[in-house]
Amino acid sequence: MLPGEVKRTSAIDDESEKDMRSQLRSMESRNFSTDEDMSSFQMGENMDEEKTSYAMSENGKTLLKKLEGCVKNEEGLLVPYNDSNNFATKGYGILICKSPLTDEIIAANPPQTEEQATSDFENKLADFESILNNRATYTYPNGVQTVDKLLLSETEADAIISLTYNSPKTAKKVMDAIRNDKTQNELKTIWMDGNSTDSGLGKRRAAEWKLYSEGTYEENPYD
Repeated sequence: MLPGEVKRTSAIDDESEKDMRSQLRSMESRNFSTDEDMSSFQMGENMDEEKTSYAMSENGKTLLKKLEGCVKNEEGLLVPYNDSNNFATKGYGILICKSPLTDEIIAANPPQTEEQATSDFENKLADFESILNNRATYTYPNGVQTVDKLLLSETEADAIISLTYNSPKTAKKVMDAIRNDKTQNELKTIWMDGNSTDSGLGKRRAAEWKLYSEGTYEENPYD
């Protein structure tokens, strides 16, 4: 597979991975000063209630790796590549920087074994599982902190984690729509976010939606 042929996007809308990780690290100690601040996070303190605890299943991880894609050399090692946004990326959707590959970037990111790439993938995945768990547990209607657990099946959680991994903004819209009792058709429209199933991103969204709505893990999501 050539770098230009990778059918995926590792960019997380307008949010950088650095910002997202920083937000997660500061979550427990953050004091929300405004209603707008609280609303933008849709997350909160524990309030003596257990947070929901969703984690992606092994089937979900297998699908997410397929959706993210990777590039391997002749020795079968995973090498850096430019994603569909021409951003330097490695492994399974691990953004290196928001600029194309250079000789310096390649030298600083040597080929990885499957085990090394999987370790990076699972470390990144844990951040996005945390986002889902925080969003699934707390909301701030009218600026007032309340407990509002969102109950999801394993396949539903896997699908939303996959969506969050690629587009946290779209995932938040989906979760808000679920809470607001939107119909399946309305929810699908939000999920697909205007992407045609003829495009790589549209096929990804369709595979995630099929997992959420039917509980089916696609074997070949880009076919």
